[in-house]
Amino acid sequence: MWPEASCYLYKEILKYHQQKYNAVQDNEYPHLIINSMSMGWFSEKGVEDENIVKKELLAWVHQLEKAWATSIIIACNTVHLYYEYLQNNSTGIVRNLIEETVKKVSEQWYNNVLIL
Repeated sequence: MWPEASCYLYKEILKYHQQKYNAVQDNEYPHLIINSMSMGWFSEKGVEDENIVKKELLAWVHQLEKAWATSIIIACNTVHLYYEYLQNNSTGIVRNLIEETVKKVSEQWYNNVLIL
């Protein structure tokens, strides 16, 4: 989605592999495909037409699947509104960053969490 969100997520994935697996060389990182799409169907008022949004998102998910993506991560919080729809209509695994964040926070026993 928004290029800045995609960029941030990509950097975090690289940092994770550097810290956890001591990745240095190109072949020590996972194969990643970035599909940063335009959100022309959103306006200041929100979603213009939910059917168009679903159609466009699913088309992008299918493009990633054709590129052999086995796990899909959506870097945009807003698009998680369509998580179940995408998961139910795709063959790959669509990761839910909100659920993953809740899981990680629960493991760390944090008392207060702020997500922007």
